[in-house]
Amino acid sequence: MEYASKGSLSRLIKTVKPLPYETCRFFIAEIVLALEYLHELNICHRDIKPENILLDDDFHIKICDFGEAKVVKN
Repeated sequence: MEYASKGSLSRLIKTVKPLPYETCRFFIAEIVLALEYLHELNICHRDIKPENILLDDDFHIKICDFGEAKVVKN
């Protein structure tokens, strides 16, 4: 995985108060798109939380910690 220089989403939430509404919408949209992609691959993450969402240089998300992930068979 590439280096996520901006840290985790939980750190951003703790340091930037209040987090702007548009920023929240951006992160939520990216999380939904990432989860939709994982579900298309039949992968269930099962441990989504702000600590497991990392941010790159451009503040795009990277989901990490797939220890609890499971491949789901239809």
